Amino acid sequence: MIQKEFIASELKYRYPQMTEQIRDPRQPVKRPLFFEDGMQKPGSRIFLCKPEQMEKISAHDGENALFLCAGQPNCSALDYCAFPADTDLTAMFNFVQRLFDRLDEWSQRLKEIAESGSDCSEVLEAAAGMLQNPVWLCDERWHVVARAERFFPEDGLEAFRTSYTMLEEKANRLPEGTTIRLAQPKETELLGVQLQAGGARFTLLCAARERAFYASDETVFSYLTGYVKLMLSERKTSVRALRPNREFDVLERNLRGLFQQTLLLETAEESMHRFGWTKDADYLVFAAEPESGDLRENLAYAVCDSMEKAIPNCCAFPLSPVITAVVRVSGETLPEVLKVVQSFAGENGLRFGASEPLAGFMHFTQRLVQARFCLDTCKEKEIRVAQFADAADAFILRGAIESLPAELVCMRAVRAMAESDREHDTNYLETAERYIKNKFNAVKTAGELFIHRSTFLYRLERMKTQFGLDLDAEQPSLLWLLLSIQLMSRS
Repeated sequence: MIQKEFIASELKYRYPQMTEQIRDPRQPVKRPLFFEDGMQKPGSRIFLCKPEQMEKISAHDGENALFLCAGQPNCSALDYCAFPADTDLTAMFNFVQRLFDRLDEWSQRLKEIAESGSDCSEVLEAAAGMLQNPVWLCDERWHVVARAERFFPEDGLEAFRTSYTMLEEKANRLPEGTTIRLAQPKETELLGVQLQAGGARFTLLCAARERAFYASDETVFSYLTGYVKLMLSERKTSVRALRPNREFDVLERNLRGLFQQTLLLETAEESMHRFGWTKDADYLVFAAEPESGDLRENLAYAVCDSMEKAIPNCCAFPLSPVITAVVRVSGETLPEVLKVVQSFAGENGLRFGASEPLAGFMHFTQRLVQARFCLDTCKEKEIRVAQFADAADAFILRGAIESLPAELVCMRAVRAMAESDREHDTNYLETAERYIKNKFNAVKTAGELFIHRSTFLYRLERMKTQFGLDLDAEQPSLLWLLLSIQLMSRS
């Protein structure tokens, strides 16, 4: 089936005098038939006819059909394309049939590649030739996991970063698999669709960089979506490069099972114990990603192999949407491991988020959540490696407002101070935060704020008289006070 707007646009190109009335351009229809008197309910099909034949069809019976009419019909309730009365309907019938044949050929070609190919990039390459535009596949963190080399922009995909956010917002409001056409002023038009496969979320994209989109492109793109999902579901991916330590194949299988919660803890412990990975040792979980956003599988595995060479006792593998690494550490080796990771990240253009080291193999799924949160901190703070110490405040703040709005969590006095800072350009929040973090040392805090000690003491007095917050008095909860200041500072 083909969308009505595609049929109409192709006919308009061939028959410039055509006029149309189509209420739902994206509604699909089947191959054409010549309309015959006495036909039953037309259904979702294309019919070639004369105006007098259309007059016999009720609005209810013909609501899903598309009529190609030689002559101007007197009908406002049906979808039609009208042509001059002397138009050769047989020639038009053959033309529309060839449109269906062409799309069927493309679909068949994509299907053959999907069934016989070993990697998604093969079917993307074929589709790029049909669409005459770059095509690529992203994971849920917008890393490129597969792409067609043909037409791929030499300057990469940075230009589309803002469009990704808009695309994701639209996709979240639509059923999975809905093709979205995103056009913004002065921006390259995008086709995108989100899909689930193999327990992960992906986004398939095509950009109108080489030529503008035709109506047929959405049809080809919808075919491509189905075949890409098939390949992802069947895990048709590239084979890993020769790993430096083959024993890590066994470790990887067990670690994947722990992260994905498909393996019993006791089974994993028994299997990994043979390689010296015991439940008494400490393990550090890393989540890593390339700054370029290019996480195609062959490149991801190459990074993993390099990590295992560079970092002692490290087992690394892609676990969508990041590269995941588990490192066996001790109190003595941890500083050196972090130093090596920092150097490796700089040399290879990577970011690393690290969990807290913990003994044994429990809570691996949660450790990866922690590492990924730290990875987000790398982006925010523009650093290469983030440990949980770098992200703990933000993590606690997020948890504090998961079930309540920030306004209900914060102290009333702190909310009032924040409002004063916004309206009168005062600096009460920073003053209070620094004073607490400096263990209530007035001289040190005044120095950090570059103000005289008497000015600082005046601020403290204003906080007390204006907002009812006496920082030198015993607080009901110092943690609550600090949390309130942090929340208001970030709002």
